[in-house]
Parts: sequence; C-alpha cells; structure tokens
Amino acid sequence: MCSESNDKPAAGVLAMGCVTTQKPSRNHSEETKRRGWHYREVMETAGLRYHGCTLRNFVASNESQHRVKTEMTEFCRNIQANVAGGRNLILFGPTGTGKDHLMAAGIRAAIRDVGASVKWANGVELFARVRDNMKNGGSEKAVANEFTEPDVLAISDPVPPMGGLTNFQMAFLQRIIDARYRRFLATWITINVANGREAEERIGTPAVDRLRHGCLQLFCNWGSYRKGIQAAAAED
Repeated sequence: MCSESNDKPAAGVLAMGCVTTQKPSRNHSEETKRRGWHYREVMETAGLRYHGCTLRNFVASNESQHRVKTEMTEFCRNIQANVAGGRNLILFGPTGTGKDHLMAAGIRAAIRDVGASVKWANGVELFARVRDNMKNGGSEKAVANEFTEPDVLAISDPVPPMGGLTNFQMAFLQRIIDARYRRFLATWITINVANGREAEERIGTPAVDRLRHGCLQLFCNWGSYRKGIQAAAAED
C-alpha cells in the first residue's frame, strides 16, 4: 500500500520553478485561455475520446466503482497540493475499466484548476519516439528530458499486451520515473495488471517502487465497459 506522504520539503522546492501552479498570473483572462489551450493540446495527444472526461460523467454502478470514484474525487479536490507535492497516481486493473477516463479527469483538474503543465504519453508511442529519435541521430537523453520537465506526466499503459518490456524499454522508463521522483514531479500511470507483483514483473521493480512512494493507488477491478457495450448491442 502507499504511504500518505512523499516527504517533500515544505519550502524551497517550489522556488525552483518546477511547479507552474505557484506562478502568479498577470491577467486572469489570459491565464484562463492558456489553460484551456493547454488542456486541448494534451487531449489531442491523448485522443479526442478523452476530451471532456470528468468524474461527473464517469458512470459508477457498483461498490468498487463508487469507492474509486470517491477517492479520485478527493484526489482532485486536493489537486494543488498533490501536484505541488509530486504525488503519484496508479490506476491498475483489467482492460476497458475506465482507467484512462479517470486519469483524464485528473488531468482536467490539474490544468484547469491550478494551471499545471501536463504531458500525456501512450506507452507504445513513448518507446517508438525514443527509438525513432535515436535512428535519426538524436539521443535518448533528449527524449527523456522531454518527459521529465512537466509538472505531471501521464502514462497510458506502458506494457505490451503480452509479456513484459524489453531491457531497453524498462531502463528508459526507469530513467524517466527516477528523474521525476528525485525532482518531486508527479507521474500518473494506468496499467493493465492484476496486482503489484505483475506490475513489477512487466515494468520493473525499481520503477514500481518509486511510483508507489506516496501515491494514490486504485484497483479498477470490474468488468470492461467496452465489452458491456458490445453485449448490449448484441442483445438488441
């Protein structure tokens, strides 16, 4: 289970400029527009399906879903402290349970409520990006830096459908997570695994260990929403 604190110093870190939530806005209207633009930019990367995902439109029809929704609501209610404190978020469980919907709702709160900088990374595309960059003469470090700068890095399912990551992929993911961990920057992740042991097997114990420290960890253990839609359509 996760501890309740990342043990971040109460003062001094924010002054480094890593967290945009503390930067005063000279013009409220301009800041609102900036946040709206940034939210749309992130959602274009995530996929327009996730644009407008909120906790309000996350349908909770059983006890497990209500519990997760309640904990995410509390997480978003304290979004400024969670972003400033670099609190991680792990959403795990079977495919099709709305984990990315919940993460997108958290992103919406982080950007619109406190002006955080956010980057969304699909696991497959993340590794393809570093591979292609290196093929074109670029460096692994350049890509890694891109993912260690934002206040919140949201990673959607970094594991392949079968098996685990390659040694290179595991090392690259570890590099990003460790760099963010040392800088008290929040990493949010959705992962299709049944438990912590499977997560460690598929993305590596060091990465999971750092993600767990001070995190909110939610087990989305219910049936696939997509399969439910397909079943309903078949009955019609």
